[in-house]
Amino acid sequence: MVDSLISDKNQEIEKLKNQKAGKVVDHLFLYNSLIDKNKKIYYIADSKYYTDDKIGEYSIYKQVTYARNIINYHIEKINNSTEYEENILYRDDLTEGYNITPNFFIQGYIPYKKITSVSYCDIKWKMINDYKFYHFPNRLFDRDTFYILHYKVNYLYILKSFALNKDINFNFKEKIREDFIKFLNSKYNFYSKIFNSYEKLNNFVTENFKKLIGKMFVINIGKKFKLIIALEKTEKEKLNLDNFEKFELE
Repeated sequence: MVDSLISDKNQEIEKLKNQKAGKVVDHLFLYNSLIDKNKKIYYIADSKYYTDDKIGEYSIYKQVTYARNIINYHIEKINNSTEYEENILYRDDLTEGYNITPNFFIQGYIPYKKITSVSYCDIKWKMINDYKFYHFPNRLFDRDTFYILHYKVNYLYILKSFALNKDINFNFKEKIREDFIKFLNSKYNFYSKIFNSYEKLNNFVTENFKKLIGKMFVINIGKKFKLIIALEKTEKEKLNLDNFEKFELE
């Protein structure tokens, strides 16, 4: 039911959902990247059908594996194909940074003690937890850094929408993106600087590569380059970012 509401339906999606390891991704859709609205990225989700709000380690590792496989698929496609969709952004070769892959669990629940007709009309959407998987601390743009958000959604609302085969008045995709952005803004300080030439950008990245690996990512803005740096708010290391503008994702 959830899949019919949030997953995209096309040949590429089906190919990515049915992974080579024999596992099947529950839900998958292409939507605006968290760091650049002009680029797309795949959002990955898994449905949970139990009443317990705790997510086991196996489920978390499974979601990470799904994400890694999809990242690998696109990196291989970039390297081996001239037909790669340029609007999908996964890696920045200069900084060796990886775009953030949104990943989440979605769990149905019944929030009403007494069920009435109104119970089927309210989305009752809430995030109840988050999980982090990483190899190196404070590297948001690292290939092995993943955040997974855990949502609970009114099961009756989903059931009604599915049964009536009706478009719902709730934009799941935009809401998930907004939640991820709000979450990341609460965890990280973001800084940016516009470079007018690739040469100047390359010099900065080369000089600061060891300090900033996994913490920086470049976005092309026309003929200019926007370097984004993400630092955890608990970051103790002092970096000279006087020429950078502090901002929030949006």
